[in-house]
Amino acid sequence: DGRAIAASDVFRAGSGWEDFLTQRSIAEITRQFAEYDYAPPARDVRETATKPHLWLVGENGLTILFPPYSFGGPHVLGGAEVAIPWADLRPYLTPGAPAPIGTGA
Repeated sequence: DGRAIAASDVFRAGSGWEDFLTQRSIAEITRQFAEYDYAPPARDVRETATKPHLWLVGENGLTILFPPYSFGGPHVLGGAEVAIPWADLRPYLTPGAPAPIGTGA
């Protein structure tokens, strides 16, 4: 409908999606920067992961963009992206979520 996507367009309220995105993102960012022995602070990751303007809604899943500094790391680390398949997000999705979101029924 031409408006910016809202979290409620994608995720069910009270489903715990915020915690899931945060934990999944921490694990992936930690993996991406393992050579630096870096694990991002949960507070910083949650703040970024739950902002819909940093989401890319794709056919295969949701990609969360983490610009430099957004996950508590030094600028030298740059940014990060965390891709999560729709199948993994299924328990948190709202019925009737906008395309191209699918649950692979």
